[in-house]
Amino acid sequence: MKPPESRINQNLLRLLRSVDEKSIALGLEIHYANPIPENSALLDTYQRLYETLFKESIDSLEVKHLTKLNDIVLDLSYKVLDKLPAEISLLTQLKALNLSHNKLTTLPAELHKLTQLQRLDLSNNQFTTLPTEVTQLIQLQELYLYSNQLRSLPTEITQLTQLQELYLYNNCLTTLPNGISRFTQLQKLHVDTNQLTSLPIEVTQLTQLQELYLYENQLTTLPSEISRLTQLEELDLADNRLTSLPPEISKLTQLQELGLSGNPLSENEEQRKIIASWLPHCDIYWGE
Repeated sequence: MKPPESRINQNLLRLLRSVDEKSIALGLEIHYANPIPENSALLDTYQRLYETLFKESIDSLEVKHLTKLNDIVLDLSYKVLDKLPAEISLLTQLKALNLSHNKLTTLPAELHKLTQLQRLDLSNNQFTTLPTEVTQLIQLQELYLYSNQLRSLPTEITQLTQLQELYLYNNCLTTLPNGISRFTQLQKLHVDTNQLTSLPIEVTQLTQLQELYLYENQLTTLPSEISRLTQLEELDLADNRLTSLPPEISKLTQLQELGLSGNPLSENEEQRKIIASWLPHCDIYWGE
């Protein structure tokens, strides 16, 4: 008994979507020997997607083209993209997508179909707001949003509870979103070169943080609750408006590097002595 056509078709699709070159070659051979409309349409869509993403005109899809599209890592940086095609949602195997150094201001609604995505780089684009589609990628572990024009972040970003690294530097942020304490897995938070005037208390609930970069903001004080960040190894507070630090900072016993240059307190010899006594095993950068 012959297997049903639907099963043959599904097996062929699996070959065409494989990351193995031999499997893709076999799939193309089978397809061209007996073209099925559904697969022909899929390959046509893949070809258009390839040409759009890589700015390259091709006569027909070859193994090397499908191998590139089927990879779990896709680097589209420096492609001068001002729009991402909706068909990128076909690449459901993607785990890392680099869209940095383009001209993007929006993302397609279909992006949420990339349910396996763990790393997304949107840095050095022209986003003024965070596209809602990003907040639906709940498997994200690393999110790069630096060097855009973001003025705020939606509360929905806190749905990304698997985040371990979040890079927000060089934007125009004046505050951080409510509910940021939901990032319970976060280890690296870089919010330097923004316009923060205070550090939200919620940030001090991110007890897995190892790196907290806040330099080049407008901070005048730090909350005493910063003592909760007992895993913190690097804290950069350079180029703010700090005149003192809370004594509770002495409880950060894992702290290895502390940046304080460019603050009023770095010019105060008495403050320098006090802070140094609180953190005897930490390298403190005062600036000269």
